[in-house]
This record gives sequence, structure tokens and C-alpha cells, in this order.
Amino acid sequence: MKTLLNIILYSIKENFRTKVYLVLILFSIVLVFTGFLLMGLSGFEQPQRVLVNTGVTMIEIFCLTLVLLNSIGLFLQDVENKNIYVFLSKPISRTKFIIGKYIGLLVVIMCSIFIMFIIHFMFIKIVKWYITKEYILTLLTIFLKIATIASIALLSTISTTSHISAAVLSLLIWIAGHFTSEFIFIVDRIKLKNIQNFLKIIYYLIPNFQYFNLKDYFTSSEFISKFNLIKGILYCLIYNSICLFFTCSLFKKKDL
Repeated sequence: MKTLLNIILYSIKENFRTKVYLVLILFSIVLVFTGFLLMGLSGFEQPQRVLVNTGVTMIEIFCLTLVLLNSIGLFLQDVENKNIYVFLSKPISRTKFIIGKYIGLLVVIMCSIFIMFIIHFMFIKIVKWYITKEYILTLLTIFLKIATIASIALLSTISTTSHISAAVLSLLIWIAGHFTSEFIFIVDRIKLKNIQNFLKIIYYLIPNFQYFNLKDYFTSSEFISKFNLIKGILYCLIYNSICLFFTCSLFKKKDL
């Protein structure tokens, strides 16, 4: 347990030390401020909602960018700088190393969401608007979604060992995960059974972000009432566990 904790702490420090992280924080502030300007230019009856919706979207985009850059870049950087050998030369299993890196990244993601929330909350208060429990629930679903893509990014990194390939593959999976409903709708209408079965396998391999898709509807009380958070959490745990299992299995076979 102590060795795992050391890896987690190392991963957290590593993420916070990156200049990319500091740049992204500044970038996120600019984006939220842009949302504030858009709110002022909006012609809607409740322009404050533009600020709320824009801020929530920017939180997700920022965290996604953080995951793609840090989970991929820092891991491969450890390999290139041979920092990874410092850990692997000790009595630490490769499984613990992967899990420690992943948990450390999740902690950084939580901190990032919290920082973005504070910044966004300040702007919301400036315009004398309010936040609801649905808003907080939306932040939780964003974390679940980002945690899922983080496990995919680690698997892509171990599989490809290339910054660009891992980032592009993770991004494509991220995009595909938002269109699973449309994808299965098309698949069900294909008459060739072999092709249909093959596409259904792909459907189950792609993460179904509909379980976390509260961000686009958190102002809709009807959608909120139908949303099942427990199902989303269970899906996240199962999907991420499978991804981490294959990541650890591949990493054990890596010749480092």
C-alpha cells in the first residue's frame, strides 16, 4: 500500500509541475471570461444561462485537454527520460505503477474541476445568478466521463507508444462515445448479420457517454428525473476496470 501511495503522490506532483497545466489554467480562465462576454451579447431572455452553459462546457474541454496531454505525454516522458526505471527497479509491480499513475491523474482531474468550479462560481455570482444541485451533479458526471477517457488514454498510450497516435485515437473514441445512440440506431437497420454483429461489437467497445450526458440537459427537469447516477457510476467503474486490466496486461509484456 505504501509503494502504491508513493506512485500516486509522484503522479500528482508530476502533473502539477507541468507548464502545460499552468497554461491550461490560464486558458480556462480566458474561456470562462469569453462565456461572460457572450452572456452580455446574448439576446436571450435569461442571458445568465449562456454563462452557466458555456462555463460547464469549458470545464469539460479543459479537463479533456489535460487528460490527453498529461496522461499520454507524462507517461511517455517517463519512458524517454528513464524515470520509469527508478520505480520498476524497486520491488514495485507494473500493475501498481499503472494504477498509481491513473489514481494520481484522477486526483488532478478532481482538483482541476474544483478550480474551474470556483472560477465559474465567481462569474455566476457577479451576474447575480445561482447554481442548482443539478449543476453540481453535472460536474460529477463530467468527472466520470473524464475518468473514463483517462483509462482509454492510458490504454492507447501503452498500445501505441506514440504521442500523436495515442492522442488521436483517444480523441476519436471520445467523439464516438457521444454518438452511441445514433450508431446503434444505424446498426439495427443493417440487414447483413455478419456486418451487424461486427458493428455491435464495436458499439460495446466504445464508451457510452450517454450514461454521463447530463451536461447538455442539466437545465431540463424532465431529463434530470430520468437520469440514473448509480447506473452511470457502475458503468464507469466496470468500463474503467476493464481498460486498466488490459493496460496492465500489455504493460507487463512491454520490454522496458
